[in-house]
Amino acid sequence: MYALWKDKVLYSGHITSVTSDRQAVVAFDDGNSLSVQLDRILVCDLLPVGTSVLAQRSDDQLWLATVLGHYRSSSEKSHLVEFASDKHQCQ
Repeated sequence: MYALWKDKVLYSGHITSVTSDRQAVVAFDDGNSLSVQLDRILVCDLLPVGTSVLAQRSDDQLWLATVLGHYRSSSEKSHLVEFASDKHQCQ
C-alpha cells in the first residue's frame, strides 16, 4: 500500500492501526511512521498506470516520471516508468 507523506508524495508502507477518527497509523518502508487520513491511502500492490511519481534514474538522480505499466517475475515486482525528461529533451 501507499500513503501520502507530509510532502504530499506517495510512499510505500503498511498500516499498523486504524483510529476511530478515520485515520490510520502508517509504518513507511524507510522506518518513519505517520498518522494518515484513510482517503490518502492507496491499498494496492503497485501504483496505477498514469500515476505521476519521482523515480530514481540510473545516474541515481530523482526525476518526475509517469507509471506506464508493471513488471512482475517470480521473485520481484516493479513499475515501468517514462521519465518526463525523456519526452521533453532539448535539441
